Amino acid sequence: MLKLKSALCSAGRGNTRSPRRSVSLVQIQPGKRMALGIILFLFFCGEVAIAAPRSLKEILQSKNLIVGVDVPYGVMEYRDENGALAGIDIDISKAISKALGVDAEFRIIPFKNLFPALQNGSIDLAISAVSITRERQKSLLFSVPYLSSDTMVAVHRSNTSVKNMADMKNRTIGVLRGTIGEKIVKGNDLFSQDKIRVFDSNETRMSQLSSGDLDAILAHFLIKTDLPIRAVGDPVYQNFYGVAAHPGSVELMSRVNATLREMKRNGSLVKIKDEYSE
Repeated sequence: MLKLKSALCSAGRGNTRSPRRSVSLVQIQPGKRMALGIILFLFFCGEVAIAAPRSLKEILQSKNLIVGVDVPYGVMEYRDENGALAGIDIDISKAISKALGVDAEFRIIPFKNLFPALQNGSIDLAISAVSITRERQKSLLFSVPYLSSDTMVAVHRSNTSVKNMADMKNRTIGVLRGTIGEKIVKGNDLFSQDKIRVFDSNETRMSQLSSGDLDAILAHFLIKTDLPIRAVGDPVYQNFYGVAAHPGSVELMSRVNATLREMKRNGSLVKIKDEYSE
């Protein structure tokens, strides 16, 4: 049985950051170029600047790999009965660190802040059920996929009134802020837009589902679970999880991909997944 007591994963975690735009000086008058140069300097060197990441050499010399995770997040990352970090992403992070010959240093960061943390160089990798999307690939570097799961509408097992997707009209549904799940429900005719509840905390969301304040959530049905929820209807999205890094971490990502491919080849990825299944 699962040792997990926290919430099941929500719909694929997301980010709404827009790709950077380039600026051309071709049509700008000479007298105005200095002012524009100052503006560009403030933009790229101010608080919104994208800092250089630690190089692979610096990581190896420091003997630690800094990994950002959002805890708890279902079977992917949570604290066990002793308070230690556990879960699929935690084990994968440790395996990658071991292959590099360094220790894994975990920093718990809300999901909506993980990508900025990568871009400002405060963490080396984000390994936290991050779904690979084209939008994210414009501003982040991703590994090969290491896991996949379906996003489903889920209700509490005691809820017998929701039997299929058609029953979701005029029902409240909870999603996490900044995730793919939030994008799925907003503007989707299958869901009543005034009934969408956006949460910053997965624990709060699951608590409201259990209390009946929410009718449903979007969740990943990655593996078996003993949580008191059940899926409704067909999957609404398929997620492929990848390790995310700063776009400049090419050398580090090459080592990450080599490790993930070896873990797939030798069966250790499947073993990690199975450890959290019945």
